[in-house]
Amino acid sequence: MTIGLPVDCGALDPVSADYVKDFCGCEDYKANTVSQDLIERLKEREKEKIESRELIGNSLLMDAYPNPAKNNVEFKYYIERESNVNLFLTDVFGRVVMEIKKDIYQTNGEYSVSIDTYNIPQGIYFYTLRTQDYFESKKLVIVK
Repeated sequence: MTIGLPVDCGALDPVSADYVKDFCGCEDYKANTVSQDLIERLKEREKEKIESRELIGNSLLMDAYPNPAKNNVEFKYYIERESNVNLFLTDVFGRVVMEIKKDIYQTNGEYSVSIDTYNIPQGIYFYTLRTQDYFESKKLVIVK
């Protein structure tokens, strides 16, 4: 199936729906509106995703529970090989709200950490796990 980007993206050639949806995060398309430059950027982005998954191996940041969170939240993650671990919470502007784990050395295995969210204002946040060879962020919603 071939479709295009929203009208405001202003382009020329068709591209697959999957690339466009992933790149723009929208489903309102106008047929035959994607430029060759954008197609190349989309393909490069897909290639980077594949390469990053190969680098990640079996490390994994699991979903936070509960999400949305009210008074506390638990984060689970798996580390493929020993590394210094950083787990932190940022707001939508990228400001660090809480450093949950900061340069903590951990061996390979599954870990879990809970935090109290009572004093964190209601809103949308991102929790990020960073190790020597892994980086992933996921969304967390805090409600009051």
